Amino acid sequence: METELKEAIKKTCPDSRILRVGKWDWVYFTDKPSKSIREAMKEAGGHFNGRRICWQFTNGYNSKHSKAGSKMVMLKYGAKEEE
Repeated sequence: METELKEAIKKTCPDSRILRVGKWDWVYFTDKPSKSIREAMKEAGGHFNGRRICWQFTNGYNSKHSKAGSKMVMLKYGAKEEE
């Protein structure tokens, strides 16, 4: 996910959390983001994962679908909060 989009998310949704999980970016919101932010995330290649309740960005890395829960995936690949 591009730096400009991360900055826009943090500016318009200060309570959001952006995690780097392995090579992917996961974005959590406390409230539904604005339509412009949702459209920007879609244009940047993001998709909403209804099971994990977050927006995910593959960052060009494709993998098989995981049936593991969020915590298990974070433990396996590591999770780091983006600033």
